[in-house]
Parts: sequence; C-alpha cells; structure tokens
Amino acid sequence: MKPTTKYYLVIFFGFSLFSGLAVWIIDLLLIGEIKILKLIFMSTFFGLILMLFAKTSIEEKLKEYRIKEVTRGNFKVRQKRSMYSGMNLHELIELIKSDPVFGKMKKLEKHNGLVLRSRVSFESWGEVIEILQLSAKDAEYEYLVTSRPRWIITIIDFMRNFIFVYRLENLMKPKETSSVMSTLL
Repeated sequence: MKPTTKYYLVIFFGFSLFSGLAVWIIDLLLIGEIKILKLIFMSTFFGLILMLFAKTSIEEKLKEYRIKEVTRGNFKVRQKRSMYSGMNLHELIELIKSDPVFGKMKKLEKHNGLVLRSRVSFESWGEVIEILQLSAKDAEYEYLVTSRPRWIITIIDFMRNFIFVYRLENLMKPKETSSVMSTLL
C-alpha cells in the first residue's frame, strides 16, 4: 500500500472514530438515546470530509514543492535531519530572516543555533523548528534541524514539519539550486 493511501485511511478512520464518539456523547446528553444510523452516517461523513481536505492539502504541497517520491517518514509529525552547508550560523540566520516563510516566524537566537516558532494556522497549532550547529570544518558546517508540533499530542500535521525541513534543506544549498525554492510562496 502506498504511504499516501495509508495516511488517508488513518485520517479517515481516526476522524470517523473521533466524530462518532462526539455524536454519541452529544446524543446521549441532549436526547437521552443513541440513534445508530445517525451515528454511522455522521462519523462516516465527517471522516470523509476531513480525509478529502487532507488529501487536497497534501497533494497541493507535493505539487508545489515538486516532491515526487513520498515515503512513510514524510508523514511523521516530528522531523529530524542532519544537513551540511557552506554557510556559517550568522549567514544562515540572515538568510532565514529574509525568507518569505521563515522570516514571518518568531525567532530566538541561541549561542549555537536558532529556534523558530510558526503561527497557528488552519492546518496546525504551530510548529517549533530548531537549527543547531554541530560542527564546523574547512568552511563546511553541519547542522541538526528538527521540526515538531508545539503540542505534543498532535497526531496529524498535514506534512507541515516535513515541508519546513525540506524548505530549510533547499535554502541551505548553493544559490543555483535554491532559486526554485525562493520563487515558491
């Protein structure tokens, strides 16, 4: 089974179960009885609507960022990647500040890195992106980039954390290859 199909099925069943439980509780409290057909219809309907929203959102992002190969790891809400760049930390921070996406985020500079916090959106409650410089050898700098949701209970992030790490990776590449990313968004 393709990773995207599996992800959409998890979304459908997860939200169907959640909305079914909500309808069951509301019916029990307000009406005093449970109507099984209504419960099945409402949970299936809400699960299907949210799955279609997720499918549209994810396919749009994959097309926008020209991502052809999708793996199961792309859908994880916590992304962690080691990256190498010719930019030192100060140059990287200046580049991030001028980026149209990362420039709008709250920034906290550390002695060996940077922490970015995204705003609340329709798809998430916000993300925390940490960029730590691990080593510097002969104008080659190693960074550890992690992106995670602000709320630890987040199960689905509509690939936002993967996209942030992917965008940072392309931003850190030399100008010839990152020019495609600067035209997006």
